[in-house]
Amino acid sequence: MSHPNTVFSNNIAKEQSTLIITQQIILPREPEPEPTSRIIFSKSRSFVGREDVLKSIEHSLHEFGVAALTGPGGIGKTEAAIEYCHRFHESHQDFWIFWVHAGSREEFKNDYRGIALTLKLIKSIAVSDEIVFRLLGDWFQDSENWLLVVDNADCYKDFYGSAPSKSSEPAFLAGYLPCFEPHRKRILFTSRDVDLGIKLSEGSLVIVDRLSDADSSNLFRKRIAASRSSQKSAGGEDRFLEQDVQALLVTLDYLPLAITYAASYIGEKGNISIKDYTSKLQESDEALISYLEQPGAPLRSNSSTPRSVVQTWLHSLNLILAKNAGAAHLLCLMACMERNAIHAKHLPPWKEDTSSMSEDRYWSSSSNSDAGSEDSDFFSPSDMGVKSEQRDDIGFPKNEADKATALSDLEALSLIKYHADDNVFSIHRFVQILTIHWLEAKQMDLGVDERISHSFYAFQQAIAGFLLSQITFANRVFMTDEDFQTTSELLPHAEWLLLRFEASSPCTLTIKKRLLDKVSRFYMIRGDLHASKDACKMLLDITRGNDLHVKLTMVAVLNLLGELDAANEICQELGMAFYPESKELTIHDVLPLTLLIDGGKNAAVVQAAREILKHVQTYDAQDVHPIALAIVNASFALCLLLEDAEPENVEVEECINKTFALLKEAKAAAALFTGRFFAQAPPTPQGLTYLNSTVYPGASISFKETTICETNVGVRGWSGYVNLPPSPQEGRDYPIHTWFWFFEARHDPENAPLSLWLQGGPGAPTSISAVNENGPCNLLNNSRDAVNNPWSWNDRVNMLYIDRPVQTGFSYDSLVNGKISEALSPFAVLPAQVPKNDTSLGGIFSSGNSSLAPNSTVAAAPSMWDFMQIWLKDFPGYSGNKQKFSIWGESYVGHWVPTFADYFYKQNDRISSGDLNATSLTIESLGLINACTDAETQIPFYPVMAANNTYGIKVFNDTTYADSMAALPKCLNMTKTCKSLASSVDPEGLGNNTDVNDACASAYLYCFDAVARETQLGNIEEYDAFHFDIASPFIHNFPPRWAAGYLNNASVQADLGVPLNFTGFSSVVAQEFAAAGDFLKGNNLAALGQLLDRGVKISLLYGDRDYQCNWFGGEAISLAINSSISSSFIREDVVMTG
Repeated sequence: MSHPNTVFSNNIAKEQSTLIITQQIILPREPEPEPTSRIIFSKSRSFVGREDVLKSIEHSLHEFGVAALTGPGGIGKTEAAIEYCHRFHESHQDFWIFWVHAGSREEFKNDYRGIALTLKLIKSIAVSDEIVFRLLGDWFQDSENWLLVVDNADCYKDFYGSAPSKSSEPAFLAGYLPCFEPHRKRILFTSRDVDLGIKLSEGSLVIVDRLSDADSSNLFRKRIAASRSSQKSAGGEDRFLEQDVQALLVTLDYLPLAITYAASYIGEKGNISIKDYTSKLQESDEALISYLEQPGAPLRSNSSTPRSVVQTWLHSLNLILAKNAGAAHLLCLMACMERNAIHAKHLPPWKEDTSSMSEDRYWSSSSNSDAGSEDSDFFSPSDMGVKSEQRDDIGFPKNEADKATALSDLEALSLIKYHADDNVFSIHRFVQILTIHWLEAKQMDLGVDERISHSFYAFQQAIAGFLLSQITFANRVFMTDEDFQTTSELLPHAEWLLLRFEASSPCTLTIKKRLLDKVSRFYMIRGDLHASKDACKMLLDITRGNDLHVKLTMVAVLNLLGELDAANEICQELGMAFYPESKELTIHDVLPLTLLIDGGKNAAVVQAAREILKHVQTYDAQDVHPIALAIVNASFALCLLLEDAEPENVEVEECINKTFALLKEAKAAAALFTGRFFAQAPPTPQGLTYLNSTVYPGASISFKETTICETNVGVRGWSGYVNLPPSPQEGRDYPIHTWFWFFEARHDPENAPLSLWLQGGPGAPTSISAVNENGPCNLLNNSRDAVNNPWSWNDRVNMLYIDRPVQTGFSYDSLVNGKISEALSPFAVLPAQVPKNDTSLGGIFSSGNSSLAPNSTVAAAPSMWDFMQIWLKDFPGYSGNKQKFSIWGESYVGHWVPTFADYFYKQNDRISSGDLNATSLTIESLGLINACTDAETQIPFYPVMAANNTYGIKVFNDTTYADSMAALPKCLNMTKTCKSLASSVDPEGLGNNTDVNDACASAYLYCFDAVARETQLGNIEEYDAFHFDIASPFIHNFPPRWAAGYLNNASVQADLGVPLNFTGFSSVVAQEFAAAGDFLKGNNLAALGQLLDRGVKISLLYGDRDYQCNWFGGEAISLAINSSISSSFIREDVVMTG
């Protein structure tokens, strides 16, 4: 296989004539030297990870003879190449290995000359370049078993650009490269430029991405070990080291070069801790740059290679400036935006589009005297220093094709990254900081035209003008999908810009005010109420409290937050302005007008608002939560704007009808609308204690004492996480962070028994039970107020509530930003795109990645064992018996717990035989409440419950009942097939066999559709909650949803020390268990029988309203368990109590 360029071979012919005059410095033919390695770098003792990269290099070189390592500066391409060369040399002693630096033409030529000397092709460095390259060309062509590494092949123009001044030389460095062949003649490139890597390697790319969290930590530890070997931390400090290291790695964006320098700096200084160093980096961007400009230990490269992290990235910026000046200008603009969510459509060239200005009528309304004179004109991009006639001079892309090329060039150099799933670009954190640093210091000459100011503020104002022209004026809920989507996409950039704006001139002050105004009202419509309140406060500070429409927005926000006193105080200030005849103005008088800015003083609108308010307040108001009413009231004012009519022409009745239509939706959602019903990102956890596990290497436990829910004096509670690293032995390649909430017993906690409480689903959180069922507190009919529960189980028992499996409640694998719909379901995670008029909340959640969600009860048992081993051994808050406990739970817990308990006792057997080094755990009792335990036993009783329950509710008529019973034999046969296949093909129950999962999932779907008929019943409105509560059509719906709002309250989350929002039901977990047909698998009846024979007490408790896990099936379970006491149990008489 040949290299794509033939310039080298063509040039050789031209150089033949020079041979005769240089013979005296060319060595005579002599025996060829033995193959050796010219790797100028020693093998690194701190190299970590990258096994996938090394395997890909070997595959490409063996199969194609060429490979190109590509990735951003500082990511570790050279280190990977060095490691590969040393490993390759160890197993291929008969191969030559050569290393060439390609940072410049001179470096490349000098290293080529060194290779010629090593091969004894020349005996003096005075040989001309032409002779060196000809001789090397011949050697590479005639020889085999060589590996050539071309490092830092970054500059596209050096390899494929214009010809140098000497016409006798090849036009570019690519002309000096030899031909490669699979296995025998190998060339390995490292390059920041993906495009160049593709061309040099003919598409044989190996992408070098960021190190994993664990590898990054390992790299730091290895690098710091040598320099701090005499300063090892002792005692308690080691306990917190991993926490400190992780905080530093996040700050350094897991960049290997930055990690290496940080470790070197900390080690050499000796008097600065990891925590203090991280704090200094986090002080400001300037502080980060200052530290990253300082070189650490010498890099393993030649002298011309950049030494600091800053210099490394500046080199990349210089490369793009040389490659495409328009791309450099675009990068400067992107650096003035929120770096993680940049849509290409929001980048220049910008269209002269003023359509959105018509929606911003109040900006130019002469009647709005309260806004102040500086707000009389609308600012478009042309007001921000980006005059239309200067657009070409600035250097932004002139058309969409130029923009596509610019983005491609930026992506090729890893300065930006495209995320296909979200269709957005992101800019690397260091690139953004350094680009801004360049612009602010005016160190970057973009000089296409010196008349244009290329300061940071010029680009900042350019993007601000674009935002103001494109963000829809957020004064109505009835936004179109396109309006909502556009504003949602641009909002992060407005937020970022507002944080950077300095009000150094009237112009920037006005820009800031206008952005804040739009952002504050969009926050309110989207449900980010605290953010809206903060934005309003900033606006009132800017306007010195004299802006009428800001105060009206603030009234609406305060009302929705339940801060009624503060809202009424503002109303009193506005009273004389609106109703001179009224001495007292209340929130209900103001709410219909809060967003009617340009019509707010019109008497007709005021009268219309009062009329609709009267109607709404008398319409079934006692059943509607006050906040839902407030939303309806405001909706009336908004629907006036929707009509786009002058106030005096408003059709009041039409608006009333529209409002009543909204009222029904408001009533349905009223249960959700409480003091703080929109969740946002939780506060950063504070006051946590971190302990490394003494049981499992790499595991840890973190916790803090809580002050909520359990309010009895002297009774303590703790919230925390057991953190487990990935475990290949358990078939889990991801970490899990399992949340617990522990309440000690109110009486004699040291001697009280310990009980675990688990919730079912699968995917339902246990934490709800703590605040709404058997825990220390119960919620009133809102999401704010928790009161003491005198019947709490922790009155006499130490209670441990655990959110499991991972991705449920507060338990997580990894954290991501996301949204949850409160209107459709309070628990369903939504994609990034928010549907029209969706009542959604934004926050931080578990990954939502189905591939990381458990799907098997059996496979989940080991992590439960690990949890209990760590918690009982390492958690200092529990001082009772650390080997005995009970497990209680409800619903699907009936399927989990028998398997878990059986696994625990089998582990105990291994401990007894000496096969396992762990602590024996004794489960004294199991309590299964309304439990779904064994499908084959319980499924036949769904039709029975539907047709013959204690409430006399005949949900199935005779025909439906007959159809269900007729489908039962097929259902049971499919269930038997599922269990038989699982037993033979997946005996360990890992849930990873597709054939087994498909068979079991098909049986599960058929049984619950044809026999239980849940899918049909779910479509009947009056039986919407039927599968939870057979009496729901006649008794209040179940379950109440106050707990979801309570656990998403910021003060509650701060007390719990959780880093994510609460997920009330994980649809991902539920779907994964269903897709594997998990409920039909397992041998729980046999497990329960064996547990009984081991002396475990088992309680089966059932109520008569639950359909999903009904009491008919529960009774059948009790009779089907096979143990030594089964026959005597069956013979016992049924005793009726209560």
